[in-house]
Amino acid sequence: MSLNVRQFRPNDADAWDEFCNGSIQATLLHTRRFLSYHGERFADCSLIVEDEGKWVGLFPAALSPADEACVISHPGITYGGVLHQGGLRGERMVTALGEIGRHYCTQGSTRLMYKAVPTFYHTAPAQDDLYALFRLGALRTRCDLSSTIDLKRRLSVSDRRRRSLKKAIKAGVEIVEGKQYLPALWEVLANNLASKHGAKPVHLLAEIIG
Repeated sequence: MSLNVRQFRPNDADAWDEFCNGSIQATLLHTRRFLSYHGERFADCSLIVEDEGKWVGLFPAALSPADEACVISHPGITYGGVLHQGGLRGERMVTALGEIGRHYCTQGSTRLMYKAVPTFYHTAPAQDDLYALFRLGALRTRCDLSSTIDLKRRLSVSDRRRRSLKKAIKAGVEIVEGKQYLPALWEVLANNLASKHGAKPVHLLAEIIG
């Protein structure tokens, strides 16, 4: 195996997004179109995994705003992870993540926080990264709950949900759309993030309304 990693450069942006289009795990959040939206908010240290000059993987990442010795994949998005098009399976993924870790060590980083892509976004089964993390001795420090609805195979609505809906309708709850409601929603969002997680929204309200 001749895998090596190199730093992402601005002139790689178009090729990066093209690679994402063919990736098994990539979503809009992984594209440079989305990541660049953060501007200078994060110190980007994304990597490209190459095999004799050919791109075989991407690793979106940036330094933690709270600890510059910690690299997160990626602090500006919900999940990051190694992205590939099928070329990083089994031992090759172990090698790739090993090279990623060594690269950041040479840059002075002491910790790497890996946020895996939820499997329901995968276009094909691809959890080689979790296997590689186990092989490399990674420690799981957090486990989040993800949920999704398969619109073609929706589960039946529980009686409790039906009763709650009737109560909401009786109480006059309405579902409305429009940008004019965003400030009120943003206040609730910001308060919940602050009280429950000690965090604040990554984006400003003005950016969302944009």
